Parts: sequence; C-alpha cells; structure tokens
Amino acid sequence: MSNGKIHLEACEEMVSGEIATRFQIIGYLAEMLRRAHGNEIISVVKEAHFETGKVAGANAAKALGKNDLSTITDLFTDTSGIDLFKPEIVERTQNRVVIHWRSCPVPALLKTFKEWDFPNDFLQFLCPIIESFENGFVEGFNPELTIMTPPEVGETGLNKNRAFCTVIISSKD
Repeated sequence: MSNGKIHLEACEEMVSGEIATRFQIIGYLAEMLRRAHGNEIISVVKEAHFETGKVAGANAAKALGKNDLSTITDLFTDTSGIDLFKPEIVERTQNRVVIHWRSCPVPALLKTFKEWDFPNDFLQFLCPIIESFENGFVEGFNPELTIMTPPEVGETGLNKNRAFCTVIISSKD
C-alpha cells in the first residue's frame, strides 16, 4: 500500500476484516482445544484473552494520559473514525454508562463456522471468550472501573437476531 490516504470506507472494511479474522482464529483455536481437552480448557483461553486486553487497556491509559470513565466511554463509542460496532450511549451518569452496540463483525462468521461443522449455538460459546478481552481492557485501563459485556448482561441481541448488544461500564464503588 502506498503512503497515500485511503478512504474511510476502505479502512473500516479492512479493520472489520481484521477483527473478524481475530475472532475466527480465536473461535477455531478454542473449539479445537475444547474438542481435544474438554470444556475445562476454555477458562485458559478466556484468561489469555483477558490478560491480553489488560495489557492493551494499560497501554491505552498510558498513551492517553488519563483513565477515567469519560475517557474509556469515548474509546468505546467514538464514531468520528471507524464505526464498526455502531455504538449508541443509551444511559450516561457520573458513575455509569450503558452502550448498545448495533453492529458486529462476528455474525458474518456464522457461515464459516457452519462449514467447519461447529455447533449452531457457537456464538453463545465464542462471545464470552471474545468479550473477556474487553473485561481485561477495562481492568487494565482503570482497576476502579468495571464492565459488564453482552454475555454478562444477558443481552447478546445481535446473536439473537435482535438490534443490539449491551455493554455497561461503571465505577466499582
């Protein structure tokens, strides 16, 4: 690729593809490990993803020079650039923010997962693994904050062919 600028739509498509590829790799790896070693191995995969998110969150806070709820809300919802998850803030207080993600690159992988003979409910298995990254990210970003991701909230709406997935970030106190 040249040093020139690319259109936002092309950038969004490339980033979406990279996210989907990461999810595909994690999904394939997790399913193969589960088949070989049973469900117990999944906690190891989730922990690895959590720790990776924790490092990313700490690095983000360091780079930004601040790690408050407002800043992480901006990270999770800023649509001035790439708008992959189409986030909408539906509640915002001093200590809590509720975000609806109205888009996700993961459901596009369902056809591939089906071709690999993965279970029909594979997203119910994969999303908690994927979301452990966000849990780690928030802890690494600021240990005084907590996040409830779609599997914990029980609103994995995109996985159920509804309109959104819910994310709640709040102060621990």
